[in-house]
Amino acid sequence: MAKTQEVAGIKLKNFEAPIIDALKQYQNLTDGALEFELDSNDREHNAGVLGLTPERPNSARSTTKVKYLGKEIGSLYVIAFNEGDGTGDVLTYDIEDLKVAKGYPRADKVVPRSKEGTRQEAHLAVASQNIDDVHADPLKFAGTFDLLGLDGRLIKKIGELGHPVDMNLNDLSPITTLTVAGEGPERFGDPHVVYNPHKAVQVAGFLAISNKVYEAHPEVFAGLDPQHPRGLK
Repeated sequence: MAKTQEVAGIKLKNFEAPIIDALKQYQNLTDGALEFELDSNDREHNAGVLGLTPERPNSARSTTKVKYLGKEIGSLYVIAFNEGDGTGDVLTYDIEDLKVAKGYPRADKVVPRSKEGTRQEAHLAVASQNIDDVHADPLKFAGTFDLLGLDGRLIKKIGELGHPVDMNLNDLSPITTLTVAGEGPERFGDPHVVYNPHKAVQVAGFLAISNKVYEAHPEVFAGLDPQHPRGLK
């Protein structure tokens, strides 16, 4: 019998239905222009089926193809973050050359990553479940992440993704936040890290749009009404 996959005592299977339902609602916002693999019989390519990723700085993920107007444009990464998980690595910068703002660990997982070649990246709030109540149901569209960037050699918070932490839980709805966008002096989020500072397992989707795809379809995220990170600095 296969071992049950869990993060912080929460079964990953509990997130399967909320992921599928949330992503269907994001699709609907675009009138079907964006399509995710949600009903695939191949569980390795179904967005709702998370698998543990012990080799990565975050806890679990699924990877699926994304189509826009019927043509493949990239991959959707649905990632589960335990408390203290991030998306950083040392491919672009070395932790030894950097300082870290108070409140964050001095670890590779908070080292910002270059987003060269990415014109825009969208964060889709999917679901969250408090670690203190592993038997509760995941709350759809919940989740708040810190967006970390560089100020010289200092890794620090530059904005927030998802819903505010004080949002009324009865008012949660789909929300898309850009993690990187723009050109020249207006560009933000390059490099960056997404970090979970909360005592919850938070699940979010990430879709990066290359320069080539953006040139062909600059409106690709229009139906999602993407927001800039709150408090962007």
